[in-house]
Amino acid sequence: MDASGIGHPDPYNPRDAIFAAARLLHDNGGARHLRRAIFAYNHAVWYVDAVLWRARQIAAGKLPQTSAKGYALPLDPQYLGQLGRTDDGVDIETAPDGAAVYSMTGGIVTAVASDPGGFGPNYPVIEVTSGPLIGRYIYYGHVAASLVRPGQHVLPGQPIAVMGHTGDAASLGHGHIEIGFSDAGGDPLDHHGASAWTASGEAMRALLVAVSAAHEIHNA
Repeated sequence: MDASGIGHPDPYNPRDAIFAAARLLHDNGGARHLRRAIFAYNHAVWYVDAVLWRARQIAAGKLPQTSAKGYALPLDPQYLGQLGRTDDGVDIETAPDGAAVYSMTGGIVTAVASDPGGFGPNYPVIEVTSGPLIGRYIYYGHVAASLVRPGQHVLPGQPIAVMGHTGDAASLGHGHIEIGFSDAGGDPLDHHGASAWTASGEAMRALLVAVSAAHEIHNA
């Protein structure tokens, strides 16, 4: 609809697109049942969950900055002051359940993997498509829910999951995520033994430290 008054409706004009979407939601009964109205537009539960979660973040003033290049923090800065142990990947336990998890890189979602007894039933795996890590895969394990689907392109800093403590972290009772390098299906490159440490886990730790340091310098 021509909400901007330019004489014709333009789907690439934000104002026209926003008002058109609002009219569609209204016609689909959004005033009575918003979830059902969104589902009528896109018949996918993951899409409805992602839209409603994004709307709550915007309402709370927590919309993250996205970038078309470079690397991004996987969690909000206040949660990255302390990293946990290094094993298959790197554990981070400072963010609460429900916090946003962001893609560290630009890439393609190769899987939303399921490992109920390990990394959880619904964790994203991203293939890096630019920069020094091009061709590598990064998994984000133990999340409560994925906000992306296989085949989707993502930007650095784009929300891809919601913090949780699923899989074999369920008994912890607090937010827990493990980020590491894997194959396309989400299986870590290295599996730790009694000593916990792995080379690929240490490589991810070095990356997290470098990205955090670059973020601090940029915002100094």
